[in-house]
Amino acid sequence: MSPSSQKLDYTGKAVFERPSGSCVSRFVNAAGCSTLAGAFAGSCILAWYPEQGAKESIVTKSGFFAGLSPAKTSWSTAMRAIGRPAAFFAIVGSSFAFTECLAEDFRGHADSWNAMIGGMVAGAVAASPRRRLDVMAGAALGVGILMFGVDYCGPSYSEEAAKRQEIKQTGTRPLAYQDSERVKALKEMYPDHQKYITKN
Repeated sequence: MSPSSQKLDYTGKAVFERPSGSCVSRFVNAAGCSTLAGAFAGSCILAWYPEQGAKESIVTKSGFFAGLSPAKTSWSTAMRAIGRPAAFFAIVGSSFAFTECLAEDFRGHADSWNAMIGGMVAGAVAASPRRRLDVMAGAALGVGILMFGVDYCGPSYSEEAAKRQEIKQTGTRPLAYQDSERVKALKEMYPDHQKYITKN
């Protein structure tokens, strides 16, 4: 089970909050965010490979503009190039969110195992275009383990990030410097060189 998520930051808000709401709302939110991420990825791909959205390839071979292509852009082709990854991301992201929510309702626990179940389904969906069960199984296992680790380590990372943000926002510092456990261990191992061991 994940570490406690009830700790509050300096503003009184929870340091780590799990997704809440109905499965439908979580599905819609995940689909929307994933669609935007996919559209961004598709735009980057189109910028890197502009010939996908060009009507014709006209490349200047000599002179100062050698290598530049003044070909016109086909907007319908460009939209398809952006829409495909957007739809793919939406399907994978929404399948993860919906499956995680169903697992949470079915098991009655909000923990990292739900993220692993959702990740396994999302991994299988992502690999489904290959139409090979071995590839889908490998992707499901890999993504499931990844999402379990992300969900399990999320509260700890969020707590550390909240501490750093509090120091940035309020400008507070400890009244007296305290060595970390690593620095203390080094000073014990090398008592004659304590003055050379820097504070981290």
